[in-house]
This record gives sequence, C-alpha cells and structure tokens, in this order.
Amino acid sequence: MNDDFVSLYAYNHWADRRVLDACRKLTPEQYVAEPAPGWSSVRSTLVHIAIVTEGWMRGVAGENVVSAPTEVDLPTVDDAERLLDRAYGILDGLLPELTPERLATPRPCAGVARPRRCRPGWSCAIWSTTRPTTAARSRPS
Repeated sequence: MNDDFVSLYAYNHWADRRVLDACRKLTPEQYVAEPAPGWSSVRSTLVHIAIVTEGWMRGVAGENVVSAPTEVDLPTVDDAERLLDRAYGILDGLLPELTPERLATPRPCAGVARPRRCRPGWSCAIWSTTRPTTAARSRPS
C-alpha cells in the first residue's frame, strides 16, 4: 500500500469531520443561505463533497456510477455525514487491496461520458451523473 495514499485519505477524513463539526454550529438558515449571488451555500458545498467522495470511492471499487443524490436528498448535515461515512466505509474495505501496483495500473473508467483509461489511485472515478446537484444546475455560465 502506498503510504501517501493512506496518509492523504486519513487527512481527508479528519478534515471532513472538522467541516461537519463546523456546519453543525450553523443555524438551518445559515446552512442553506447563498452568501452572495453566484456563490453556493454551505449545504451545496458539503453535499458536493459528500457526493463526489462517495462516488469516487464507488468508482475505485469498480462500480459503474451513473447517478447520485441531490441536495434535496441530503437536506441536513447528518445526511451528508451518512454519505461520507458510507464513502469511508468503502475505502476501509478497499485499503488492503490498494497495492502500489494496483494504484499505478490504468484501467477502463466506467460511468464517464467518454471511455478512457486511468489510474484507480487518481481521478479514475470521475463520473457523470444523471441528476446534478442544485448548485451545479444554478451556477452561472
């Protein structure tokens, strides 16, 4: 197992917990408020982190990820936390299998618009969703 990979995800997990703790201190109004036109709410940002982390882990696990929950599906901090917990549970199950060789071996990526080969330890699990988040639909061009 590549120590950098394990260390980076340990840090990511720690940082996600700190963000969740900070979000729990917000009022419900603050959690969903857009701070300025064109800027996403804290909820949009947290939901994005949870969806992408969970989708990435599912992709690394070999699943063909073609859909994702939306902000409506994850209205609270606890809902986003459950999705992040599921993502890190997938990672915990994968860690013994993620040898340096596996991380360095390109493989076909499922769930993307164009088939390609990429490394599972990197951005391999980039996936398209049939249900983009509210924030993704409302961002100005």
